[in-house]
Amino acid sequence: MVVERVRRRVWAVLLAAVMSLPALAGAQTVPAVKPVVPPVKPAAPPAPPPPGETTPPAQQALLRITIDPSRAPMALGTEAGLSAEIKNISSVAVLLSENETVFVTMPEVRIYGGNRHAIQGCATFPTQGNVRASTRPDGGYTVLLQPGDSYRVFWDTTTNGCTGERLDGGRLWPELQSWLKDTWQRMSFAPGTYRVYLDVVARPEGQAAYRTVTEGRDVQVAASQQIALFGSFIGGLIAYLIKLYYGGGMQLEVKAENEWLKTIIGRTEWLSAGVFAAAMTVLASRLSDTFPIKVSASDFWGAVTLGFVFQWAGVRLLEKLPGMGADTPRTPPPEKNPAVD
Repeated sequence: MVVERVRRRVWAVLLAAVMSLPALAGAQTVPAVKPVVPPVKPAAPPAPPPPGETTPPAQQALLRITIDPSRAPMALGTEAGLSAEIKNISSVAVLLSENETVFVTMPEVRIYGGNRHAIQGCATFPTQGNVRASTRPDGGYTVLLQPGDSYRVFWDTTTNGCTGERLDGGRLWPELQSWLKDTWQRMSFAPGTYRVYLDVVARPEGQAAYRTVTEGRDVQVAASQQIALFGSFIGGLIAYLIKLYYGGGMQLEVKAENEWLKTIIGRTEWLSAGVFAAAMTVLASRLSDTFPIKVSASDFWGAVTLGFVFQWAGVRLLEKLPGMGADTPRTPPPEKNPAVD
C-alpha cells in the first residue's frame, strides 16, 4: 500500500510538470524590434550661375569703409569736409556711383538752417569728373573697383555733392526768417560727439541685384567760433549795463590826448565794453598757460558767462599778465656821462 501511494504521487508530480511546459514557453520575453530609419539624401547643391556671371556669397563682405573728418573737432559755421576710403575686399568687381554714395550726419549738426540738404550729401569721386565729359550724368560719375582696389571719396559739407550746388546759409536780408532760425540753431547747439554715416549701394559686376554697405564714425563737433564771440560780446554788454545802472565804474583815468578819439570812444563805450569782453575770451583760450583764469567757452551760453565775468573784472585781469602789471619793474634810462658832454 505504501509503495502504491508513493508511485501515484510521483506520477502526479510528473504529470503536473509536463502540463506546465507550454505556459513557460509562452512567457519567454520577445526582443524589441528597432524601427528602420531610411537614409537621408543630401540636399542638391545650388545650380551654378550662367556662363560669364559670378555671384558673391551672401555672407561675404563686399566693401570696407573708413571715414575720416578733415579736422577734429569740426566747428559749425566753418567750411569742413568728410572723406572715406572704400576698399573692395570681395572677389568680384564692384561698381559705385556718386549719387548712391551718401554721407549722412545728425540733425543736431544742421549748419544751414532749413536747407534740406544740410544733413546729407552725395560723395564726390575726385578723378572721374576730370576724365569724363563736363556734363555730369544724372546718377553722378561712377568708378569700378576691382578686387583689392581702394578709392577715397569726399564730401564738402558746404556743397550738395548730388548737384554741385553750394549750400549757402540764410541771409539777414531778405531771408530774415531763415537767418534767425539758423542763428538760433547755432546758439542752442551743444558741442560733443556726433555720429556720421556713409551709406553705399554696391553693384557687383554682372549682377542686376545690388548690395548695401554702411559704416559710421564718431566725430567731435564744436560750436561756431562766431557764435562764441557773439556770446562773449553780449555777456560783456550785460555787465557794462549793470555797472552803469548801479554806478560801479572801473575807475580808469583817460589819458588819450586826441580829443576826437576820446569823443568817439566815450560815445561808443558800450561797444568797447563788448569788444573788450570778446577779446578777453580769445586771450583766455589762446593764452591758457599765462592767463590768470584757465577757461574757454565751448558754447554760446558759456561764452556769455565768460564775457560777463571778464567785463566785470575789467583790466585787473590784464594787470596780472606778465609785463602788464603796475608793479612790473621797469628798466631805468641810461644816465648821461657828464664828461662826454
